[in-house]
Formats: sequence, structure tokens, C-alpha cells
Amino acid sequence: MRHLVGILAVLLSAVSLQASVKGSETPVTHYYPTGDHAAAIERRVDHLLGKLAEEEKISLLAGDGNDGMSTIAIPRLGIPKLVMADGPQGVRAHGPACSFPSGIALAATWDPKLAFRYGEALGREARARGIHIQLGPGVNIARTPLNGRNFEYFGEDPFLTGKLSSEWIRGLQSQGVAATVKHYVGNDTEWRRMEIESVMDEQTLREIYLHPFLKAVESGGVWSVMSAYNKLNGFPSTSNKRLQEDILKKEWGFPGLVMSDWWATDSVDSIARGLDLEMPMAYRVTKESVSKALQEGRLSSERIDDAVRRLLRMAVSMGFLDREQRRKDLPLDSPANSALALEVATKSIVLLKNDPAMLPLDKAKMHRVVVYGPNAQDTPAVGGGSGGVTPFRKVSFLEGIRKALPEGAEVFYAPTRIKKPFSLFDFLEYGKSVPILPRITGIRKMTSIDQPNFTRINTSTERAIGISWGKNYPAENVPKGREARITWDAEIEVPQGGIYELVAEGHPEIRLGDRELGNPDSYVMPLEQGSRIPLKITASEVGRGSGRVSVKIIPVAEEATGLFPAKSADAAVVCVGLTPEVEGEGFDRGFALPISQQLLIKQVCEANPHTIVVLSGGAGVDMRPWISKVPAVLQTWYLGQEAGTALASVLFGDTNPSGHLPCTFDRTIDENPSFRHYPGTFPEGKEWPVVDYHEGIFYGYRGYDRSGLEPLFPFGFGLSYTSFDLSGLTASPTSDGHIINVDLANTGTRFGASVIQLYISLTGESTLRPLRELKGFRRVELNSGESKKITISLPDSSLMYWHPVKNQWVMPEGQVSVEVGFSERDIRMTALLPKIEPPMLDPPKSDPMGSVSLRPVPSLSTNAL
Repeated sequence: MRHLVGILAVLLSAVSLQASVKGSETPVTHYYPTGDHAAAIERRVDHLLGKLAEEEKISLLAGDGNDGMSTIAIPRLGIPKLVMADGPQGVRAHGPACSFPSGIALAATWDPKLAFRYGEALGREARARGIHIQLGPGVNIARTPLNGRNFEYFGEDPFLTGKLSSEWIRGLQSQGVAATVKHYVGNDTEWRRMEIESVMDEQTLREIYLHPFLKAVESGGVWSVMSAYNKLNGFPSTSNKRLQEDILKKEWGFPGLVMSDWWATDSVDSIARGLDLEMPMAYRVTKESVSKALQEGRLSSERIDDAVRRLLRMAVSMGFLDREQRRKDLPLDSPANSALALEVATKSIVLLKNDPAMLPLDKAKMHRVVVYGPNAQDTPAVGGGSGGVTPFRKVSFLEGIRKALPEGAEVFYAPTRIKKPFSLFDFLEYGKSVPILPRITGIRKMTSIDQPNFTRINTSTERAIGISWGKNYPAENVPKGREARITWDAEIEVPQGGIYELVAEGHPEIRLGDRELGNPDSYVMPLEQGSRIPLKITASEVGRGSGRVSVKIIPVAEEATGLFPAKSADAAVVCVGLTPEVEGEGFDRGFALPISQQLLIKQVCEANPHTIVVLSGGAGVDMRPWISKVPAVLQTWYLGQEAGTALASVLFGDTNPSGHLPCTFDRTIDENPSFRHYPGTFPEGKEWPVVDYHEGIFYGYRGYDRSGLEPLFPFGFGLSYTSFDLSGLTASPTSDGHIINVDLANTGTRFGASVIQLYISLTGESTLRPLRELKGFRRVELNSGESKKITISLPDSSLMYWHPVKNQWVMPEGQVSVEVGFSERDIRMTALLPKIEPPMLDPPKSDPMGSVSLRPVPSLSTNAL
């Protein structure tokens, strides 16, 4: 009870996490416990801790090296192995799973309720696979568009990031899965991430980079925090006592677990400095190193007990000791989760340009559409690295457009032909030869039929890939009334290079080389002479009803390549941008698109004035070479498995685009406020690179406002197929701040959604402040001609800022201006708040937005989880 009195007063806040666990389980409320329930949890934790031997305690300080994705189990005490999984966009490495849109796409919806449902769906995915701890969300800040992992995060603004990520966490944990907010802190670049030191002043750290982690604790009730690879202000993150112990655990009252990023632990001394769990295994924190640290006084048994206590507290509070984590009533391939992924994808698409108003396209007038670009049929679902997910199926941009148009409409994918070396013989009749087409050779067929206690397998060699069946004739080697899975393994031999098309019947799964293509009816590819490419075709449910599966390869005619199709098309869609190969974990990227993509856009625009550019990627790219020539541009981020369906819905007007940018899109990279101090330098006296956050709080839109430069597209920007207007702005005082009211009207002809953005401006301070800062927002849907009064809360705590001289949080000294609009540069109305008199209180010792609020909440039924 000695621990209970000291801990519970500041540690266990009543952040309510309410959601319904779908299926057979009872709806629960999950939170940091308080009162009698918290006391019961602490007693149980004390009991378990008292029964653990010292060697067992030490084993719980590191992950299980047998799999690298779990903690150690103590079976004799009923302490289970806690299984972890990447990542923020879906469950990775546990078989196929739902591939959700990326974090930056979710941020572009500006929809906290949708973020909660996203977390719920991911929680169901995890529970269906027996996952205890999901390694997400990522809440690092998009200081520069060049960070390779921007796609995983929520953009550049700490308020938007904190709001959406805390809802994501609440949704996930409502399903009985612990969230892990990462990467704590200053891991805002992938360049030299294992060794780089981030240097920033206290104001920048407090106001910008720590804020999302604070909200994860205060509003999200997160149970796990992952320390980053980088150093911060001279100390490795995993050995940074001030970050892990003083701020996170003591100041914010975080009751949960601090784990390292994989292989990030600095030394065994990291445990003494606030780290609780080394991942993926014991390599710094071993039995030998811990014993030596204890003997030398560098580590105390009390600190070990605290680390183990935090692991046990999370496990007991989440119900991990009282139930099987895998829920067998939840499907692995969930239609509900797929529908949620599609909803997020559709709402995240940002219409950047539509001048003249070319979009939406009228399906009835689209007789011929041509689609270009490397991302058209190989549409990236997510960026590269540990956030990747293998989906059960995915819809490419090309497939989505084809499915959306009515029968009779022609949709062409127009590849760029391979240019072969010039030869004089090409101009002479005797120098020409009959084309030799690629062949599918070495075909090995395997038929698998499930029997009651075994699987019957039949193998054979074939001359072609194909099989048919019907009611009166069963498939070959498949008994009547039975179903089989048939796999063909083969190779494509290419005697003569060119562009060719794989044509499939019956929607089989196709694997080409090392790439899973999904279930396309058509896949166009350039093939080099002499190459041999592995091909694997899988057909399921062969024998059910009637059907046919086949795959063949045919040449693509000259007139179907290059710019020929664009000239006669009703519309041309160019799908370009970033991919997992150029944007991902472990590396940063460039700002310019490849020259080939830039030329493709220019050439297609010249051939067809009705050209739409579709961009993929986690942040902005250089659009100067072509943006003025293109009538319509869509930013699609990484849309997950339903990318094509979502894009087609917006292109053809089934959905009105409502996404808004969660990050500023730079005109040029050298105008970005962080550019002069990116990626870092190698200062004399240090063996590692250092990145100086010299711009401080004046990065992103704050930096552009200070410099007076105009970005290409401002923070919060997003067009619609309808129009909106604001009126009637008022501010009414409350006991803890103000209520801001404003009227929003849909003045256009279509149903649509817009995002009202509330900024504050503190221009009368003795210290330099940004021109404006986001402090509230609402996504609102309205029918044509409809209007609504919208209310946004503005608590006094949100007005406070970190004073760089006083080194504490302070209320504004001068006038506070409230500004509302549709982007950071599209401010429609302003209002002044009455000057706030400072309270007659001692200066706060901790972050006022992180102070713990104790209030009664329903008790947790552990068996309900």
C-alpha cells in the first residue's frame, strides 16, 4: 500500500475510453483506473511482484528473443507472453490483414470520431489475431516533407496530431488492445536516425514536439510509450531521464510502460533512467549486465520493481491475465473493417486544383478514359517499412476506375514503351523479323482438396494455365460436389522485349516475381529481352457452381501505348507520386518527382486538355514544372487496400471531396522553414550528426507566416464540388474558457463536407508568437442550401504558451484574437476575446494541459474484455 498512496494521487487519471466491443463481449469503458478499482489493481500487482524471483523480474525487462515481438511469460504466476504487432496502418506479419489508409490520410479527414472508429477497427483486427500490444500510433511532427515516415504520422500541427491520435488510441484500447505511442521524441527524420541528435530549446520541445505525447497520456489514456532511436539535447532517448522519468512519469503522471524502439537501448543504465522494457530482446539489459549494475550501484532494485510493476499494471488493467486475447468470433477478413478503410480513404482525398471545374467527371459522357503512370496499376497502399501490411485484396487506381464506369465505356492503361537502341536494319525489309512473343513455360499445377483429417494434393505438368467447371462437369482432379485450391507455378520467358499484358479470367491471385498483384483482370508490364520471371497463379473455390480460370500473355499494340490513346480520350488520368521504394522507414526522400513522371504529366497535358493528376505520397512534392498546365490535381496519400474504389468515387462525383491538408505543401523545398537546418551537420567534437531545430516554433505554416512567403497550398487547404460560407461568429465565456459559435452554410448545389478551423492569434505578447495557431476544428456535413450553428470549445488552457524566459506555462498578457476559416490562409471571420486576468496562483510546475483530472468513472469488468 506504500506504493498505492504515492502513485495513485498523481498517476491514475480518469480518462474515459468508451466504446462497444462488437461481437459476443459486453461493451466496456476502459481508462486509467481510479478509486477502489485502481486500489484493487495495485494490490494484485503487488501480489504478483512479491512472488516474482529476482531472475524473473530481470527477464521481464526485455523482450522474448525467440520471436522479437513479445514479452517473456511467467507461466507459474499466470503472466502471459504479451504479443506485439506493427503497426499504425494495420496488423503486420500475422498473415493477411486489412490494410488501412496511412496516418497522414486519416489526418486529412480532420475527423476525430472517424479516428476513434479507425482505432476500433484496428483493435478488432488485433484481437482476431491474438495481439496484446499494437505498435502505434506514430505522432512525430512533419517538420520537413522529406522525412521518410511522414506518411505514418498526422502532419505538422501538434494540436491536430494530439486530437486525432488520442481518439485513435481510445478506439484501439476500447477493444482490449494496448496502444504504443511513438517515437518519443524528436525522431522527425529518418536520415541517420540510429545516431542523430536533435537539438531544440525548451519552448519548441514543450509546445510542438512533446504535445502529441502529452495528449496521448492525458486524453488517450495510452498504456505504452516507445522511446526513439535519436538523441535529444545530448542524451540518447532511451537513457534520457528527464524525458522518461521526470516529464513523462512524474510530471504527466503516466502509469504505463516505456519500451525501446527495436535495438535502440543505449545501455543497461537506460533502465535506471526510466526505460522499462528493452526490445526486441535482452542484448543490453541481460541478467549479467543488470546484476553488475546492481552491484555497482548504477541500478536499484526499486527501479527494477517499478519497471516490472508498470508492465504488470498495464497487463492487469487491460485484462490480459484474465482472458484469451484471441477472439475467435471475429473474422480475420472483416467486411466491416474493409468498409471503414474505404470510408477513411474516400474522406481523406484532397482536391488541390479544379480550374476550370473539370471534376467531377460525368460517367455518362466518359466513353473512353486513358490512365497513365507507375501508380495506376501498382498503386501503393502504404509507404515502406514496418508500417506495411499484406492485404487480403487491394484495388488499384486502374481497377477502381474500370469498375466505376458503366458497361461499354473503354478504359485503357497506356504504358510508355521500352526504347530499344537505334538500328539501321529497322528501316530495311530484310532487317525486320517476325515478333516472338513471351511464353509461359514450366507450368506445374497443384490441386489441394481439404479432407476431414488431411489435405489431398495432386500435382501435374501443364501446357497452359486454365481450368473450367460447371454443374454437369467437375474441374479436372476435383470430385463432383467438392472445392479445391489450385496453384500454378511457372515462368515467363521473354525472347523479345516489349510491352505485354497478362490477361486473367476468374479473378485468380497473381504473383509476378516477388510482387503480389492481387486479383487484377489485366496487368500491363514492360519486359526485357532474355528475362525469365517467376509467375504464380492461385485459384480458390474451384468446383463451386460453375466458372473458369485462365491466364495468358498478349502483346500491347503500338497504338495503345505512349500518347496515342490520350489524344482521343474523354479524360486522361495520370497516377504518379511516391512509392514504398522512395518513401519509407530508414531513409528520407527528395522533393522532386522523377524526371520521367514530370515529362509524362507535361506530355499527356499537351495531348489532352482534360487531364487529372493523381498524387500518392506522405507529403508534398515539387509541382512547379507542371501545376500550371494541369486543370485538376488530387492528393491521395496512401489509401490502403481500397485506394482505387475511393479514387473513382471522388473522380466521378459519387463522393464530394472533403479532405484538407494536415501539412503545408511547399512551393520549393528551399522555402521550407526547416530547410537551412536539414538534415544535419557533423559538429566538431561529436562522432554523430546533429540536427538543429533552429527555426523553433516557427516551422510549417507558422514559419511561412513569419517569413511572409506564400506556400503552394497552405495548411488546412482543400477544395470541394460545392461551396461554403461562414457567418455569425460569437465568443461566449464559460467557467473554464470560451465557447465559439459560428454559422456554416452550404451555398452550392451538392451535398458536401467542410472543415471549420479555429485559430488564435497572440500579437500583444512580450515574447515573439506565431501569427496564428490551430486550437479547434470541426468537420461538418451539409446538404445543398443547409446551414448549421457550429460550436467549438476554447478552454483557457489552450491559450497558454511556454514562456522562453520565465521557463513555464503562462496565460497571454495581451489581447487574444479568434480567427475562423477554411484553411490557415483562408480566414473568413475574427473576434476578440476579453483580456484574461492572470489567476492569483503560484506558477504551474507542470504542463497545464497535462495535469491529471481525477473524476469517477464506471469500473472495468475484466471478463468483459
